[in-house]
Amino acid sequence: YRGYQRQSQTSPDFTGHWADVWLPRLSHFAQFGLFLFTLGISYFTVLPLYQKAVLEETIAKTEVELGSLTKSLDESYIRLRSYAMREFYIEAMPACGGLFIEPGLSADDALKKPRAEKIFELDVQSCLIALGGKFEALKDLKPRDSQTFMVALVQIGKEIADKRTLSLAEYETAAQRVTNADIAALPLDSFRVRAQAFLEKLRGGVPDMNARRKLAESIAKENVGIQYEHFIRDRVTSLRSIQWSSD
Repeated sequence: YRGYQRQSQTSPDFTGHWADVWLPRLSHFAQFGLFLFTLGISYFTVLPLYQKAVLEETIAKTEVELGSLTKSLDESYIRLRSYAMREFYIEAMPACGGLFIEPGLSADDALKKPRAEKIFELDVQSCLIALGGKFEALKDLKPRDSQTFMVALVQIGKEIADKRTLSLAEYETAAQRVTNADIAALPLDSFRVRAQAFLEKLRGGVPDMNARRKLAESIAKENVGIQYEHFIRDRVTSLRSIQWSSD
């Protein structure tokens, strides 16, 4: 019995040895599994959320940059359109409005032709429409703006044509409407009026009523032509302030 007791006391405890070995191992396995589980949660939840946030921030920045670029392009286009209108006006006035037509200054009375009559001979309406159809700067406009411009150009051409009819009739009857008051009130800033006054002074200071009447009639007709020219210039200039449908 004593031998068995000594043998029992010195024999190893297999139950305690297993617990000492495997419980720490199981703990390590559990921690490793928890680590893998945490990685999985991070990969399938946290990481997508982070990527989504980064993507949203990138999209927001891109939208801001795109908005700024779009605004810059719009401003550049508006300037281009404005330049096109100005260039059209610069080309249209000499070509269609007779801006550079000289008055009849020939010494031969048969060759003299008043400037107003030269302006009335111009077909401003057809000239504007033809110029608008081939003007290179206008080809850079957007289709809607190009259509808006041509509609405005046609309307302005019609207004000028109507004004020409009225002004021409007024021009042809201007001499008949001259009164004695008009003759007496000849503009002193006119070179011809001052020249006539000088000639009358040389002849003894007696007014030449026939010469004065012809001068008054000529000035009255010229004024009608000048008013018509101003109307052409004002209407063509109005193209620079069109209300664009794309704004």
